[in-house]
Amino acid sequence: MNNLLSADSFQVVVWVLMGALVVLMVVMSVIPQRKQKKRMMEMMQSLAIGDNVMTIGGFIGKVVGINEDKYTLNIGTESEPVHVVVIKNAIRTKLDANGNVPNFTAQRQVPPTAPAKEEEKSDDTF
Repeated sequence: MNNLLSADSFQVVVWVLMGALVVLMVVMSVIPQRKQKKRMMEMMQSLAIGDNVMTIGGFIGKVVGINEDKYTLNIGTESEPVHVVVIKNAIRTKLDANGNVPNFTAQRQVPPTAPAKEEEKSDDTF
């Protein structure tokens, strides 16, 4: 046993590191899911009649009725209402007074591009 790290102890170290990696991956995936679920539950509990919402299907409307597990949305106008009944899980987000998603910072940033160079004209163009 002249080696400081024999084959058996090396295998133990590898298995411990792999186990720690698996535990870390599970923890890193569970914590954000819990935070997102908590935010979603808070948003659902704060919904009231008159709030503007967006559904998972992309419809934007105003809450006009609330039942135990369903919301009635007006996706039309005030003068010509179109009422739609959706389940609570179909609500994606609550919109602000302007109809925008609050705290939405993930807008796509388009990098500036260089002006297009004019291609050299050749004599054999049609």
